[in-house]
Amino acid sequence: MVRGKRLLLFSVFSSLLLLLAAASGWAYPLKVGDVISLSDGPGNTNGGEFKVNMVSPLSSTDIFRTFCLERNEYFTWNQHLTIKGINDYATAGGVSGGGSEDKDYLSDETR
Repeated sequence: MVRGKRLLLFSVFSSLLLLLAAASGWAYPLKVGDVISLSDGPGNTNGGEFKVNMVSPLSSTDIFRTFCLERNEYFTWNQHLTIKGINDYATAGGVSGGGSEDKDYLSDETR
């Protein structure tokens, strides 16, 4: 009986630790209207790694890292960008086969 309780407690504790560790892999909850900027990250290749910074009136905070696979798409470092929508497709460029109606849908792997 005592062994069963210990096993149960161990299982619950282990599950909680796994959930806490998994939280670091969740996407940052950006929403429409948020202002971000992109700054240069480590490395010396085109396409990334970029730092995504949340811009507030008082500061700019590094919130996560990302990269880009699109060729011939450019932006300016530290430019303030307002999120106008969150979709499962790219627009305003990137329609390079597989896209339709000016929408280039993201694959499950990319999403």
